[in-house]
Amino acid sequence: MKETDPEAFRKISSTVREQMNPYSIRDIENDDGITVSDAQVVIRPALYRKIRISLGQWTDDDEIAYQIIESGAEWMKDVELSKKVHKL
Repeated sequence: MKETDPEAFRKISSTVREQMNPYSIRDIENDDGITVSDAQVVIRPALYRKIRISLGQWTDDDEIAYQIIESGAEWMKDVELSKKVHKL
């Protein structure tokens, strides 16, 4: 069994830790920190819909996409339905 180079392991470990931290100083200094889209995975489609409706930003196309998402997971296998959902 080949031995691991401790210095190489330390560098890799440090790099991975930095890349996995969305709040790292490197990201903040380069303005690559948290973006609007980062929050979209935290809320369910129903809450996203309510927010957009309350802001007056919900469209008929958004409603169609929402209904497709809520009808089940089959849309993920259908290219045309996926295109409609992608707009959300």
